[in-house]
Amino acid sequence: MRVPLSLFQGWSRLFSMALLSCVVVVGVGVTPPLRASASLTLKKQSAAEAHWLRPTRQPNKYIEYSVFVLREKDLASGVRTTGASMSRSRCLKTKSSFSCEGLSRVRVGGIEFRIDRDLSTASAEIRTINGRIHRVRWKSDDAPLDGLQYGYTICTGDGRGVSGGLVRSAEARGHVFGERLLPQPRDEAILATGIKLTQC
Repeated sequence: MRVPLSLFQGWSRLFSMALLSCVVVVGVGVTPPLRASASLTLKKQSAAEAHWLRPTRQPNKYIEYSVFVLREKDLASGVRTTGASMSRSRCLKTKSSFSCEGLSRVRVGGIEFRIDRDLSTASAEIRTINGRIHRVRWKSDDAPLDGLQYGYTICTGDGRGVSGGLVRSAEARGHVFGERLLPQPRDEAILATGIKLTQC
């Protein structure tokens, strides 16, 4: 199973679809300083992500199905929000990588999301605005934690922040875009938890 290089690379991969006003970037080098005059927001994050890559009848051409769910809780106010993103992409395999372009995305109407504190299992039921239901289940099979992940946040406006958390590789089974998807060697899935401190 291929595991994403970083929790934050995985989280940013689908949230480039503008679910949030902040974009998470892998932290390299020095963390950008926080502005002393701005108020800080501390949030607990829990996330689950899955990517299934399936061959087509054409050589070196694949369809990728992707699901990402993120729950955030503002530790000051107690307000909890949950977002989800789903996409289906057409991919071309080259000698060393895959090149993908989007085929379709869904507009989410409602989300039910559960994730264990120890990142052992998770489940999501995503309802689109047209009433269609997509379901995904994750299981880590007691895989060891992949370690502490670190990143920094650049906001679309004037602000930035830092993030940190733990990620665990997993297997995902789903019924999405009308397809029943079981784990295969090329697939990716992770469960993650962390903290985000921002001025967004």
